[in-house]
Amino acid sequence: MRDFMVRDESVKNSSHNTANTNVIWHHNKLLALNEGGQPVSLDINDLTQCQVYTFNQSFDRSMMAHPKIDPQTGELIFYSYFGPEFMYYVADYNGKIVHQEKINLPFQCLMHDFAITENFSIIPLFPLTWDYRRLMNGEAIFKWEPNLNTRFAIIPKHGKDQDVIWFEDEAMLGMHTVNAREIDGKIILEMIGMNDIPIDAIAFGDDRIIYTNSLIRWTFDLKDKSLTKEKLEQMNMEFPRIDERFIGRNYQHAFLNGTTNKELPHCFFDSIVHYNMKKNEKRVHYFGDDALAVEPIFVPRTKNSNEGDGYILSYVYRKSLNRSDLVILDAKHVDDSPVAIIQLPHRVPFGFHGCWVNNE
Repeated sequence: MRDFMVRDESVKNSSHNTANTNVIWHHNKLLALNEGGQPVSLDINDLTQCQVYTFNQSFDRSMMAHPKIDPQTGELIFYSYFGPEFMYYVADYNGKIVHQEKINLPFQCLMHDFAITENFSIIPLFPLTWDYRRLMNGEAIFKWEPNLNTRFAIIPKHGKDQDVIWFEDEAMLGMHTVNAREIDGKIILEMIGMNDIPIDAIAFGDDRIIYTNSLIRWTFDLKDKSLTKEKLEQMNMEFPRIDERFIGRNYQHAFLNGTTNKELPHCFFDSIVHYNMKKNEKRVHYFGDDALAVEPIFVPRTKNSNEGDGYILSYVYRKSLNRSDLVILDAKHVDDSPVAIIQLPHRVPFGFHGCWVNNE
């Protein structure tokens, strides 16, 4: 999104929608997503076949990159925020949009990810704002405005704009949520955040300036409308994933990329981390100074196995060999030797997000 509307001269007449950020599987559809464009449906048997997806002609806007699937109801919850208004949606198990609502926001900003619980959606607003009018003035579309602070909109899953409960916290920036859950009238959200961004920072102004990504827990009290925040870990971590059978429910296990080598810039990751949310402790698999790992994907051992009982899949780039491995770890023992390593004869380019689709 940093290079919004920028295209090479060779493809200047093509769609700007790269659909390169995430892929999800829902109602027997493989959808490729980029929050600046509409979803793209891919043929799982022939990935060269793709087309813009409209939820049966009922959706014609950009779609966020990180929709959530409720593991109990099969509902797909998502929103669209690049446009004149913010729209919130719920689609049923069969992909039919059954709820949509315009929500009034205090400011327009990059809203890359959110979280759900059994009954609520938690939508963070960080003060990395965007405005199309800046492009018309020759300015960058994004701007860091910490005076706006961080906001959280908590809305009942099928709620209306007037049902939103608003919370406010100090300015910071977050890209990816881990998960959220409801406990005793409170909502607990774990998310990756950067809270060391200076007031005068220029949004995407210098790629050499990198901030540390921390694992943070927010607790929202729905009764007295208060929040608390706690940094759980000092290690630089990003790209969190969980056992997705527990999205929005009480959970224990999170899996993340981590940076062990202190000389490695914090935009790169050489480790896979298993973080235990109940014990607040971690296990780390370090791939070595010659390796870079991408997002860990969790695969359950069986359909009915306990939470976190399964495997972690990650592409690992071997720098000196200029090729990649697909590494498979035991999710409960990520610090042990790999269960298997599939050596590939070539490099797999770095990407963002993926998903596991079984043959059922």
